Amino acid sequence: MIRPQKFNAIIELIRLDRPVGTLLLLWPTLTALWLAAETVPAFWILCTFIVGTFVMRAAGCVANDIVDRHIDPLVERTKSRPLADGRLSLVEAIFVFAVLSALGLALMFTLNVITRWMAVAGFCIAIVYPFMKRVTFFPQ
Repeated sequence: MIRPQKFNAIIELIRLDRPVGTLLLLWPTLTALWLAAETVPAFWILCTFIVGTFVMRAAGCVANDIVDRHIDPLVERTKSRPLADGRLSLVEAIFVFAVLSALGLALMFTLNVITRWMAVAGFCIAIVYPFMKRVTFFPQ
C-alpha cells in the first residue's frame, strides 16, 4: 500500500495539484475533435482524449522532472518538486512514468492509425522537450 506521503508526492510529480497545464492542452484538443467530427464527437472518443490528455501531460511532467533532477534542486521555483527534494526516488519516478506511458499506449491503440502516428509524434516532443530547454529558449 502507498503511504499518504508518497501518494501526495506522486500527485505533485504528475502535477495533478496544478491542472492548468493540462487544461491548456485539453481545450485545443477538444476543439479539434469537434471540428474534425463536424458535430459532437462520439462519447468514447471524448473520454479517450480527455483521459489521454491528463495521462500524457502527467507523463511529460515526470519525464521533465527525471531529466532535470540535478538542476531542479538549484532553482527556487522547482526545488520543492518531489524528485528534487528527495520525497520520491529516481526509481519511483521512472515507475510512475512507465505506468503513465503504458496507460497512454493502451489508449492510443483504441484510435485510428493516423491518430496513433500523431500520438507518437507528440510523445517524442514530450521526451525531447526537457533536453531542448538547455539549447534554446523556443520551448519555453
